[in-house]
Amino acid sequence: MPRTAPRDNSLLITVGAGAAALVVGFAAAWLYQRHMVKLRSEPFFSKPVPVVTANSAHSVAATFAIRATGAEAGWVKKNQSALEQILKRTLTEADLDAAKGPQGLRALQGKLRDTLNQAMGTDNVKEVLITDFLVGDTSD
Repeated sequence: MPRTAPRDNSLLITVGAGAAALVVGFAAAWLYQRHMVKLRSEPFFSKPVPVVTANSAHSVAATFAIRATGAEAGWVKKNQSALEQILKRTLTEADLDAAKGPQGLRALQGKLRDTLNQAMGTDNVKEVLITDFLVGDTSD
């Protein structure tokens, strides 16, 4: 019986390795995508930001928390001092008499959120929560 030449399996090995690499790559991309979806859906709250300011009519001591998504947590932490300065400026310029009305604090929270996003050129700030809010009248 004649001997047959040994088969060359290099093509089969190459195709198998390529298929395995594709499966691993797609699995990694899918897991990363799921992780990012989870991060975007989880809320992140900044550390409390105390602000004390005054204008000719009012003095204000307030504490704020900024809500963003988990994906934007690093951005909020990195820009904490800039966000604090914008909050302080906006609170100094705000009409605090309007904040005393039935929906006043809610409107002020919306204004603070919009001002932060506009000043920073982003939409990362989802909500500004007022945790403490003391207003003193300075016009006597």
